[in-house]
Amino acid sequence: MKKLLYITNVDWFFISHRLPIAKEAINQGYDVALACNFTGREDEIRAHGIRIYDIPLSRSGINIFKELSSFISIVRVLKVFRPDIIHAITIKPVIYGSLAAKLLSIKRRVFSISGLGFIYIDHGIKARILKKIAFIFYKFGLNNKSSSIIFQNDDDKKIFLESGITNYFSTHLIKGSGINLIDYKFIPINLNEDPPIIMFISRLLKDKGLIEFCKSAKLLKSKNFRGRFVVIGDADLNNPNSISVQELQEYKDSKIIEHWGFKENISQEISKSLIIVLPSYREGFPKVLIEASSVGRPIITTDVPGCRDAIIENITGIKVPVKSIIPLADSIQTLAEDKSKCIEMGKAGRRYAEKNFNINQVIEKHLDIYKRG
Repeated sequence: MKKLLYITNVDWFFISHRLPIAKEAINQGYDVALACNFTGREDEIRAHGIRIYDIPLSRSGINIFKELSSFISIVRVLKVFRPDIIHAITIKPVIYGSLAAKLLSIKRRVFSISGLGFIYIDHGIKARILKKIAFIFYKFGLNNKSSSIIFQNDDDKKIFLESGITNYFSTHLIKGSGINLIDYKFIPINLNEDPPIIMFISRLLKDKGLIEFCKSAKLLKSKNFRGRFVVIGDADLNNPNSISVQELQEYKDSKIIEHWGFKENISQEISKSLIIVLPSYREGFPKVLIEASSVGRPIITTDVPGCRDAIIENITGIKVPVKSIIPLADSIQTLAEDKSKCIEMGKAGRRYAEKNFNINQVIEKHLDIYKRG
């Protein structure tokens, strides 16, 4: 029985993005474990037969002592579990996991680059320095024949290849984490919903384009546009990019948006909408856009890596410039006032999801990568 260890930042991310892959790995005879920062969902993960190792891993922050503690914790887990394969996901787990695996000569190493983080969004001095440091560690940890690197979009893959971090033969492109098409059924748009719901679903982070969404809503309401602007998700106060409670309350008090909070059944919420909007600054491959396509909703998103990869321009969605207010507002109004176009795009989105985002295809690709080497 081969041992497979997942390393990621936090338990809820693993559940939403990688649990189906881990479950199938168990079905195929792997002994599976997860190392991450746990937030109370340990029993849910254990129930699937997955061993757990709690590690002190922060999703943000660069305190040298805390980061060293995270790295040492990962090394300890590798020594205790002794995996045949590690699969590290997100920036810190990839960097620390790759270095630890190299130190302990783990034979099979899989790394998922699910976005490049704020260092590719922020152009300040701090971000530029961190980018240089991160790329040094990436090159040292990933550039070897034991590593397989999974990218979610072509832009990130190109950056790693051109920077000499990896080579073409070690790379794989898997667009997103997939979706269960049974859970996310196609649901026709309710044309009787008046006023129509324009929906934003994400953690409430500024780099997800939340401020642009709210300002576009304010602009359209000033023009007497008939529409409800709904925000689903919670503030992530441990993230420096999170919207503050006060800012969120101000938008709610002014009746610009409705905040429905965190929701478990996202497909049900998406089905209430006319349009899904995600004006993010940069992504790996946003799962909410996969979910929106599957349910059959047209998408408005930004022309940035990850987001533009999730739609077919003018067929399943519309692209607007990043950090734009007026183009975003204009696109919302134009599409919302053309119900037949919304219906057409929604149907095309479902076909696109069936062809490209089926979770079974994603699972099969991952298991194939685990078996190599």
